[in-house]
Amino acid sequence: MSYELALAIKEFLTEQLAALPSTCPARKGHAERQRPPEVFIGVSLPPKKQDGPDPYPYVLVGVEGGEGLSGTDVAHVILTCGAYAPEDPESGEAEMLNLTMAVSHALIERNCLGGPNGKRYRLTEDSQGNLTRWKRAEPAAPPYYAAQIYTGWTMPGTSHLEEDHHG
Repeated sequence: MSYELALAIKEFLTEQLAALPSTCPARKGHAERQRPPEVFIGVSLPPKKQDGPDPYPYVLVGVEGGEGLSGTDVAHVILTCGAYAPEDPESGEAEMLNLTMAVSHALIERNCLGGPNGKRYRLTEDSQGNLTRWKRAEPAAPPYYAAQIYTGWTMPGTSHLEEDHHG
């Protein structure tokens, strides 16, 4: 179920971030400052294809772990937001912060995502009452900039699926 959650987050963010202005160098087929972030599933960028475009800006959707509770599963997802600014460190910092805030606000505003077979994934508060929290990712150094957003998601537990098959 965690992969289905990551896929639902990827699809949601790809749609939500499509028009986000960017200061990263233009990607082929996009006007300058209209380079939408690439959204990938995993904890690291995929290998760059020879002569392929740089993936910046990007969002990585990585499932860190989780736990099963009575009737509910919880998944911990880290979203890494990255930017690249070879010319101007200030614009790289701004790009990373704008992307991080856009992702965080989009998730909080939606709060619940749909998945296959009518499954629902709900953004949940951490122990301090935060729906999302973020911090600068290490070791990002100019001209690369990155931050990580920490989230928790609840979804129907697999025990419900097993009960349906056994009883």
